[in-house]
Amino acid sequence: MRRKNKYILIIALMLVSLLGLVSIQIYWISSVITERTLEFEENATRAIHQITRKLEEEEGEYLLSRFAGLKDFISPTYRQTTANYIGTIPGRNEAFSIRQNVLEETFTIPLNKLISSRQDSLQIKNYFSQITSVPLYTEGASSNPNYSIKYGWNEENVLQDILRTQAGVIGDMTPIQQRVDPQVLTGIIDEILSDNYINIRYQYGILTDGELSDVHSEEWDEDLIAFHSQLFANQDGYAKYELVLRFPRVMNFVVRSMVPMIIASVAFILFIIGVFAAAIFYMIKQKKVTDMKYDFINNMTHEFKTPIATISIAADALNSSRINSDPERVEHYAGIIKQENRRMLTQVESVLRIARLERGQMELNRTESDLNSLLEEALEHIELIVTDRQGTIEERFEAEKTTATVDRMHIINIFLNILDNANKYSPGRPEITVRTYNTSDGRYWAVDITDRGLGMNKSETKKIFEDFYRVPTGDVHNIKGHGLGLAYSKKIVELHGGIIEVESAPGKGSTFTVKIPLD
Repeated sequence: MRRKNKYILIIALMLVSLLGLVSIQIYWISSVITERTLEFEENATRAIHQITRKLEEEEGEYLLSRFAGLKDFISPTYRQTTANYIGTIPGRNEAFSIRQNVLEETFTIPLNKLISSRQDSLQIKNYFSQITSVPLYTEGASSNPNYSIKYGWNEENVLQDILRTQAGVIGDMTPIQQRVDPQVLTGIIDEILSDNYINIRYQYGILTDGELSDVHSEEWDEDLIAFHSQLFANQDGYAKYELVLRFPRVMNFVVRSMVPMIIASVAFILFIIGVFAAAIFYMIKQKKVTDMKYDFINNMTHEFKTPIATISIAADALNSSRINSDPERVEHYAGIIKQENRRMLTQVESVLRIARLERGQMELNRTESDLNSLLEEALEHIELIVTDRQGTIEERFEAEKTTATVDRMHIINIFLNILDNANKYSPGRPEITVRTYNTSDGRYWAVDITDRGLGMNKSETKKIFEDFYRVPTGDVHNIKGHGLGLAYSKKIVELHGGIIEVESAPGKGSTFTVKIPLD
């Protein structure tokens, strides 16, 4: 019982360790998927801002080029203003006389040259500023009479910035479907998404005051997660338009990017499961083999006790002066000793045969033989035992081809093992049927040995040919044997290139079929 509990504890600890490893691996994969999803969202957010910025830049460049083409249609008007004032530097005894001249340059642009539907005009003002300063008095003037501070011309031509601002004003006068070409937009989206390592199907749309405009992809699923970015915002930061990107299969994209990692992880998990399963399988198998070996040792000890005790009694009797003076009684007890010795020798030889088979050291002495004759020889040995139990053996020799090259001794032993089991596992009077025949393909001589004994369930029939296995009967010793006969029989049949099978049902008996290839 303690040994059984130890095996259960070891298996339980192995299963807990396996579940722990698998759980950690699954958690790690889940964490990586979460990180990759967040990384995708960051890339998508950055990409959509880049897309809107590029759209705005391209529209600005386009409108500026259109302004440049209007130079023949506009002429500036000028207005100059002058301002004089005194400037001081706080905390220092310095003062300056400052004069500022401002030149105002006004452009009047006919909008019909930019927007065909507009007949009014747009005024753009540009300013040139000139500042001069002359020191009135300074702290350093007495020591350096030439000391003076003078700011030269400080002109700032802000025409380009003003034009960009006015270009935005003109853009707001244009419908969005004229400002954004879907093909151009698609090209920009493809390029920027690729630069951000996003290679996945997408849906796009431009919202006007929150409503979907005419500029959008053919597919548009409102249920998908959306990424937003303002488009064509004015100087006050207000944007009438908004670009929206949606991605139908984000999780598929994330998982697909992790396929090598997931395959490696799954392979590792399966490998670990396989190793643990194999370890548990061999542990259970080893436990069964150990249990069967213990049963075998117990059975062997039990089998040896009887002949040893008989030999001991016979030897003591031979030492008796009353018996050793009687030749007939001496011969009788000597015969008992010889018979019991032969019995122990047979038991030892069966164990050695299995050992030689396991090591592949068994050599077959093949000769051309009549298989029906070998079966009849085995039947002669078992017939007296069955008859003694008031049993019957029905013989039906239907095989026409019976010649094969086999090892006579081992083939007879196979028949004896099966016939002996049919007798031993029949609790009442044995009823055994033996039928020989040729298989339909003509390749094999076959024999069916059927009994009406205890029978076996399916799990027992799968184990019946294993070393040391014995069908449980409630008492280990009530049926003599070591659990080696059928294991030996199967190995010998397979060495001959044949087949051995069993069909059985509890309470209905068993049928063993042996097929030997013909010459």
